[in-house]
This record gives sequence, C-alpha cells and structure tokens, in this order.
Amino acid sequence: MKINEKDIYNFLKLYNHKISSHLIACSLIFQLSGRMRYSLLCTFLLVLSCNTAFSTTNVKKHPSWSLLEQNNCGNSNSDRIIGGKNASLGAYPWIARIGYSMPNVNDLSYSCGGTIINRRYVVTAAHCVVNLPEYFKVGGVRLGEHNILTDPDCEQGYCAEPVQDFLPESIIVHESYNKPEFKNDIAIIRLNKPVIYNEHVKPICMMNDELLSKDFVGEIAEVAGWGIFDINDPKPSTILQTVKLPIVKMDRCVMAFRRYAEISEDRQMCVGGVPGHDSCGGDSGGPLMQVNSLNGPPKYYFIGIVSFGQKSCGVSETPAIYSRVAAYTTWILNTMHPLHQLNTQHHRAIFLHVHREIYMNHFAEARQCVRSYLQLQQLNIKWKQFLPRIFRIHNRAFPFFTVIRLIITKLNNSIMSTSIFLVSLKFLTLLIISINAQYQSPRDQCTVDSQVGTCINARDCTLVSNILQQSREQAINYLRRNHCGFEGSNPLVCCVNSASISTRPNGVVTNPGTTSDPSWNSESSSSPIENFQIDLANNPLLSNDCGRDLSQRIVGGERTDLDEFPWMALVEYQKPNGRTTACGGVLISKRYILTAAHCVKGKDLPATWRLSSVRLGEYNTDTDRDCVPDSENSEICADDPITVGVEEQIAHENYRPTSRDQRYDIALLRLSRDVPFTRYIQPICLPSNSSLGGKLFVAGWGKTETSSASNIKLKLALPLAEKSLCDQTYVSAGVRLGLGQICAGGQKGKDSCRGDSGGPLMALERIADGTGKWTAVGVVSFGPSPCGMQGWPGVYTKVSDFINETLHYLERYLLKSYMLIPQINMMSIGLFVFFLALTAIDAQNKCSNSDVNCVNIRKCPEIISILTSSGQLSAETLQTLRNLQCEASNLENPPNPPDVTNHPNLRLLNHTLCGPITQAKLLGSNKTGIFQYPWMALIAYDTGRPNPEFRCGGTVISTRYVLTAAHCVTFLPGDLRLIGVRVGDHDLSKERDCDVNIKGHETRCAERYQDFGVESVHFHPEYTRTKLQNDIALIRLNSTVDFRPHNVRPICLPFGTATTLRHKKVVMTGWDMTELGLRNQELLQVTLTLVDNKQCKEMHRPIMQIWYKQLCFSGRKHVNFCLADSGELLQAPGVYNNRSIRMIQYGVVSYGLKQCDTEGFPGVYTNVAYYMDWILNTLTD
Repeated sequence: MKINEKDIYNFLKLYNHKISSHLIACSLIFQLSGRMRYSLLCTFLLVLSCNTAFSTTNVKKHPSWSLLEQNNCGNSNSDRIIGGKNASLGAYPWIARIGYSMPNVNDLSYSCGGTIINRRYVVTAAHCVVNLPEYFKVGGVRLGEHNILTDPDCEQGYCAEPVQDFLPESIIVHESYNKPEFKNDIAIIRLNKPVIYNEHVKPICMMNDELLSKDFVGEIAEVAGWGIFDINDPKPSTILQTVKLPIVKMDRCVMAFRRYAEISEDRQMCVGGVPGHDSCGGDSGGPLMQVNSLNGPPKYYFIGIVSFGQKSCGVSETPAIYSRVAAYTTWILNTMHPLHQLNTQHHRAIFLHVHREIYMNHFAEARQCVRSYLQLQQLNIKWKQFLPRIFRIHNRAFPFFTVIRLIITKLNNSIMSTSIFLVSLKFLTLLIISINAQYQSPRDQCTVDSQVGTCINARDCTLVSNILQQSREQAINYLRRNHCGFEGSNPLVCCVNSASISTRPNGVVTNPGTTSDPSWNSESSSSPIENFQIDLANNPLLSNDCGRDLSQRIVGGERTDLDEFPWMALVEYQKPNGRTTACGGVLISKRYILTAAHCVKGKDLPATWRLSSVRLGEYNTDTDRDCVPDSENSEICADDPITVGVEEQIAHENYRPTSRDQRYDIALLRLSRDVPFTRYIQPICLPSNSSLGGKLFVAGWGKTETSSASNIKLKLALPLAEKSLCDQTYVSAGVRLGLGQICAGGQKGKDSCRGDSGGPLMALERIADGTGKWTAVGVVSFGPSPCGMQGWPGVYTKVSDFINETLHYLERYLLKSYMLIPQINMMSIGLFVFFLALTAIDAQNKCSNSDVNCVNIRKCPEIISILTSSGQLSAETLQTLRNLQCEASNLENPPNPPDVTNHPNLRLLNHTLCGPITQAKLLGSNKTGIFQYPWMALIAYDTGRPNPEFRCGGTVISTRYVLTAAHCVTFLPGDLRLIGVRVGDHDLSKERDCDVNIKGHETRCAERYQDFGVESVHFHPEYTRTKLQNDIALIRLNSTVDFRPHNVRPICLPFGTATTLRHKKVVMTGWDMTELGLRNQELLQVTLTLVDNKQCKEMHRPIMQIWYKQLCFSGRKHVNFCLADSGELLQAPGVYNNRSIRMIQYGVVSYGLKQCDTEGFPGVYTNVAYYMDWILNTLTD
C-alpha cells in the first residue's frame, strides 16, 4: 500500500515535541537513502513515537524510582508571592533556595527556588542555572529556610533546626532546553552531600499512576517562595510566602505569549491570571504543588515548576507558564543515580529500562495510534512463518537496536517494498509482545500452577513466606514458576492467595510511627463488649456536677462562647528558649487532666521539651483577660485563666510512641494541686456506656482554614465515621486500627488538627431527668496530613474502653493521699507561712499587749502545736491564726538581693567597657547624644508586613546577650514574631547618626548600627503573664557584638557595692514606642523619681499586686513612657566594682497604664538586682 507523505508531514509537525529524537533519526536516514525509504522508516519510527506519546509509562518500574523515598515525602508541618501570606513554619519543607556567587563577594545571592525530591537532588528551572549574567554561577543550595533574617527560625515559641547549606556537585540541564525558546525549562542539581531530613527539611512526592495523565485544568494549586510580596513594593520577602492559584486552559497562555514563544500543552501549564496573585522573580524554579490522595493519605505532589510570565507580574489577568513535571518524570529518573557515584550496573539498568519502556510497552496502543493518524490498513500477512525466528532472537537476547540496524542496512543495500517493510515491522511487534510478557505490572492478574493470582511484591505474599519457612528448595522451585517481573529491585511473584496480601502503601499520617503490632488486627477493632454500662453517678472520685455547659480545633470550626466547654485545657511545655502550648486536654476531676499519650512521650516531641504545666479557663490566648461584647456598650469578662503545675505524667503502659497505629494513645496528668471549680473551669463527665450516637464535637485552639493556630477556642461538629470504612482507608496508608480507636469526621475542610492533639471528642449524653451532660468519648490521636481532607476521618482513642484503668489511677492516688496525712501535718507550718506571706500585705494588726512580742511564726511553739495537731485546719483555727498575725514585714524589710560577687560567670561581663558616663550635651528637651547611651538595643518583630518593626527595647550586657522584659519575648500576640536585635542606633530615620551643634552643623558621627539574629530566648521560669512578676528575659544573639565602635557598649549590672539604688532619681531612655509602633525616631531620655512601694501598691491595687522585686518610678504627666516601651531600662550612676563611677542598670520597664502619660500612676519596673543570680546562671560563653 502507499502511505501519504502529506499525512506523515502533518503528523510530524503536530507532534514534533514528542518525537524530536526520532526526527533526528529520520533526517539521518534521509541522507542515507531515497525519499521513499525515508517515508517507510519514519512510519516505523512513528509507531514507536506513538507508543511513548499516547501512553502513560509506569514510572514506578524505573530503577531510580526507589531513590525517591516516597514513604517520607509530601508531608507539610503546618500544620513571595503576590497577594500571598506568610507560610507557617515547616509548611513546605521541600523548598530550596538557589544561591549565586560573584567574584570578590563573600555572601551568596539567592534569586531562584527549587524542590527537594530526595537526599541528593533538587529540581529547578533550567533558566536558573544556565545563561546566567556574566560572572554569576550557582554557588550553593540552602534547605530548611523560612525567614532569611534569622537562624534558627522560630514561630510562636517553637524553633526549627538550623538551615542546611550545600554545594552543587553537578548540574544537569535538559538537553533540549530553549529548543525552541522557553521549552524544556528544567534542570537538576546534585548536591555534594546527602540531605539530613527533619521536620523542616523533607522531599516532596513525585507523581505516578493516574496523576501523570491529569491536566489539572480548573483546579487550585499552591506556590511558595521568597519573591516579590507586594506589587507596589518590588522587594523580595524575608519570609517564605505562599499563594493559591488556579490552573487555567492553555488557550489563555497561547494568546498571551504567541509573539514570544510557542506554548506546548503537553510540556507546560498555564497558571494564575488573578490580579494581585502570582509568583514573581525570586520564585523562579520553585514548585507548583497540589495535595492529592494517591493510594494513601493526602500528600503534597510536585506538579509544576515556575518558568516564566509577564515582567510586571501580578498586575494583569495574564497567567504564567510552568513546566509540567509529568512530562519530565522519566527524564528526572534517568538523570538520578544512587547517593554514591554512578556505577555501571545502575547505568545499565537505566539504559535497559528506558529502551524497554519506550519500545516494548503498550505496543497495541501504538499500533492503534498509527492506524488512526496514518490510516494504515490491516495486512493479511501470514504470521506463523516468523514466529520461530522471533523466539530464536528472543532466547538469544538479541538486542533490539540490532534488529533496527538490520532493517536500515536492508534499506541501504536494496530497494525494500512497503509490504516487506511492514512484515519486518510486524516481526518486531511480536518480539516486543514476547519480551513485554515477561514484565507484568504489580497487581496484574497472573496464573501459576493453573491457579489465578495477583502479581505482587514477593515480601507481601503470605504463601511465599510460609513456603520459605518450610523448605528452602521448595520455595526456590515455586519462585521460579511464579516469578512475574520486578518492581524496582524487588522481585514480583504471582501470589495465588489474594486474600492474604499484605499491602504496604506509601502513606504517612500525622503522628505516625514505624512499626505495627501484629497481635492486633482489624477484626478485633471493635470492643468485645459492644454496649456496656458503667455506674459513675455516685463515684467519689469524680464530680457529680460534671459536663454542665453553662452557655446553653479546628478546621472549618466556629468560635465558642466565653464559658462554653469550661473543661478545656492547654498543655504547656518548657523549652530552652521559652514556653509553648502544643497539646490539648480535658479536666475530669479537681486533680486530673485527660490527654493523649503522644503528648506525654510522643516520638515527635523534641528532646529538649519538658511538659511543665496546664492552663485552664482559657478562651483567647492573646489576651490576659478574656472578654466578649454583651451589648453595644458593655462586655462580659471571664475570670483570669490559671496555670497549674503537673505533678505526674501517666501515659498508658501499652502505648508505643513509634507504632504506626498509635493504639493506647491516652494519658492522665496529675496536677500539683486541686483546681477550684468556677463558671469557667468545670470538669467533663466520663462516658457511662460505650454506645456512640448523634453529633460529636471537638474543640480546641488548633489549625484554622489559614493553616495557622487559632488564638480563640473553636468548636466543630463531626459525624461518627463508619469504623470498617475508616479501617480500609487507613490500611491503604499502612495503618491498622484496632481496639480502643474510633473515627470521626472525614469531611473536606473540617477536622481537628495538630494543636488539638490530646483534646476531647465530646458527646451530649442524656440522663434520667431529661437533661444532658457532656462526656469525653474520645481523645484526639492522629489523622491525615494535611488535615481536613475529604474521605480521611480523624482517629480518636475511645475513652469508654479505658474507664476502669482511669478510675484505677484516681483510686490509687486517693489511698496514697490518706497515707500522707502525717507528712502533710508536718509540712503544714511551711504551707501556712506561705499563706501568711500571700496575705501579709493586708495585715494591719500590731502587738497591743506589752507582754507579748511579734516574732517569726517558726519560733512560736503554740502556733506549731496548732498546725500539727490535726489533719485539716478548721475555719475557726484559720481565723485565729489570721488574728495572731502581727506584722506585714515583707515590704518594709524585704530580703536582700542575692550576693553574686563570687559567681564564676561574672567573667562574661566586660567590667572595663561597661557603663561609660559621657558629658551630656545641652541638646534641649529630652534629646540624647549619639554616644550617651551606647547600650540601647531595639528588638525587631515580624508583623506580617514587608519590613520588620521595633516594638520593644533592651540593653546590651555582654558580647552575646541583651537584657529585656519577659513579655517582649513570650506570649506574643499572634501577629508578632521575634526575629532580631539592633544595637548602636540612635536616630532611626537616618542611615548614619551624627551630633550637631547649636548651629545645626555636624560635629562627629557614629559608625553604622549592628543587626543580629536571635539564637535563643530565655525568660524567667516564674514569669506570670497575668501578674507580670519576674518580668525579665535574656536574648542570646546569633553572633558577637563588636565593642570597638564608640556607639556600642554594654551597661553595667548591679552587684557588690552597686547592688543598692542610692538615688531617688534615675534616667530612663527609649524611643517612646506605643502599641502601634514607634512615635519617635530618635532616642530620648527622661528623669524619673522613685515612688515608695507601699504607695505604689495602693495606686495599683485595682490593677496589679506590687511586690518587693519591683520598683515604681515617676507618675507625673508627660514624664512617664508608655506600656510598649517595654524591655528598656532604668539607669543611674553608682560605684561599680569598687572602682569607678559608672552607669548601672537598676530596672527593666515592665508595665504601666495603656493610656500613656496618665498623671498619678507610676510605672512599674523589674528590679534587676534581685535577678542577678538568674542572669549569671543563664549566661554562657
């Protein structure tokens, strides 16, 4: 038959991007033979081209697929973008920054992004690594970055691991990049050493199966990077930004860029086109990501690479072009090799795989492709005469390309007819079919010993395992018969007992481990007693008034009322650099909190964290006192939340932190004291039966729709999920649920998230009087990551299965408390002394009888006898003791500050340079000289705006430490994040500070200020947010302060002869900052007058309790700074270190009235002398 040359030409023109390599072959043949031969051989090559162009390659068979570590990919921890928002810390742990080096420049310049796909490879755009500006070259790759100004990065008191920096070992650019222009914009960077995975450095998942053929049009995807954040301010962002963009039809991009480039729908994607939202400059090469559930839990998959767009991005409705990762997956795999240098065996495996995949798979589809486009007619050729030759060639492993060369040789030596050529083509077809039969895909149906089975991994076939245990020779013979191919390097077998297949998908869930307990299976997941009853009504260990909601976490949740769910608890952890809340819990009695075991000893808890306390009565974590509007002119306020220490942590004895199933994920926290019940603090009931019905509720402070923790307590109604379906869902992720676990939720956008771990799953249980009470039927355990995915319910520990064990622990401590009564009596004197100390400020009694003396309570035998005579003091006895109290000495004669004159860490203070006193200039008003207070520091915060803002002050005390207030570094509002410190600045409006004379002429100038990142934060362990006592903290800088410039010096601290403040007047310095930021750009000074503590206490009685470790100053109008001048200092001259007169810091600004300059109300300051031991203990080299 005759083949139409025009049809071939049109076909080649239409699909040249898919068969460019074959076109090269055709052109070579054209030079070697006549036009007819060119047509014939191109017809043959087109068959091969159709095979690869219109079929989905099974990339999981590729030898390099096993290098991708798909079990640990695509999991975000959350738990530049034009119109974007700050990404949560760890939200995109696969993001890389590409750095560029230039001659004579030490630091790298980061201008492109990339994506981690395994421990050695980062994928980026080709234009990020080739055709660079002159003298530019790729100099490094940085991983684990979030805020480019800080290292480590911290968010809400939690700090990430330090960034990881790498050199490029090699850079592989796609061989057809820019052919034509803007095409094949992809490259791979091989790093010089393996990546160390942690919570903030992980690979993204690569697409496989049906995702490879998906076009994603009409769906939403995410991009992230450090590029331009605001279209009106073309500066890169300092914090990783993220934005969601629509994937649109390619027609829009074809029209937009038709003058510049020929767009390919198969290799490129059209994304965005929403004004104000786009990926810009610094995001080139970064990933386009989408969450998908592919044979397992939801994960982030790598679907595109930022390529190019309009120069003025984010302004118009023009979309941008992204490289389509699916089109390059095989190329990526071909390029990768193991962590060690590429070896011959791996190279040969890749070579054989490439040719097998391209030329052997799906030949039937290829033949159909040729039939459709070239209208080939089926030929009546006798096939049998070729079969012996086919199998002879196959048995000798005749190389495939040898056959092609034979055909080309025939074409050159003689004129081959069309029919002969097609006969040769069918000869190759049978060869392909014969070879391809030896490579079945996993899960394909197969036959062995006349039995139908499934082609699966040999390790997953129970039958093979059983045979191996019985007889090695029998197993080998069986494996020879039923071997059906390979999956990577793993052999596949035809397993005839499909019911026993143990699947191992690649899924990973939030809070997973690595092993599962074979003694538990899904059949045993239901409770052995389906619906039992427990009589808890009169149990002395539990409150009878539990679960009463006085009001009549949560993705998709709504706010609770102020007094709703008053049993909710926040579990607090002490870290090296502060305190944080990372779990929830529920109050079940005056002394116990019910929570999750993984909150006590989970594998994801950092080793440096220590569970320290529980906060109760909380509603809004950003406010000291929680209030909600009652009407237009009034509001209702709750009692202050209370923080109670944890005496003991009791995790279930069978809980294993590393297990994938997380069974027995339940724990009790015994508090250090009994909790008083109020309107806002109440216990919840435990379930009296195991049945579950009706609506279930979760509550907490976990993630919201914006993937950030909520500061307001949220609630969410969830349906109970069918356990069998939930079991199947999690089995696909390699997790087998069982006894003591239930599932709830599974609706898109609605779930309990990270911050709600350990919190309750609640149900309203009806009681005999027709009313209801809330019961804790479950404890939040784990769920999919990211949370709130359709079809993936959350998993909860079923409380009713653990009632007896819970009561056992409560009962054990009740008996223990009776045995401790004698010891408690012996301790009662100390407790009562503490009680008197707390109430001493209200005592007005004096010794009226001359026959008695006012003495220390410990020296009075009568009092000791009263305290040790009975187990419990009566109200009358307590009143008698109050009446006997005769002095309130704690204010009038406070204890002396600690003596630190021999403390070893005094060596870390610079006693020579500290506190120099310079001649004050006659500058007028409250202005200062540029060298007058060189210890002043500014503390910088990320507020969500493009530039950091200074909201607190501090003082330099050594080369690595700045002293400030505790409330400047912890319990920060949700929109503030501490990121850095500046020293040596004076006038913030000027780049260079200079003193001027009365004529306005510059007399001398200071050197430029010094900026630092924050290495760690240390606030006083007894700091209380509500009382603002112990309001002091230290910031350790990430590098050493340079004291050579005269505008940077440390302040002297009070010890030895300088401990006592001997002046009634002190100097306060600062930039007069308010809650909204700076009011003055220039450093100011003011003289304040000491206010007696007793007088100060009376003034502040309605607001706060003043104690001896605080100082009060000033109060006259216009001479007191505002609340947010926090962290700055009170200073006065004194004799330092028995040598010379120096400026010494005596106080740290703590608080005052929010209404600035209020006459009659002195400001309150932390007395530094009382904290010298803590300061010196905290300092390190």
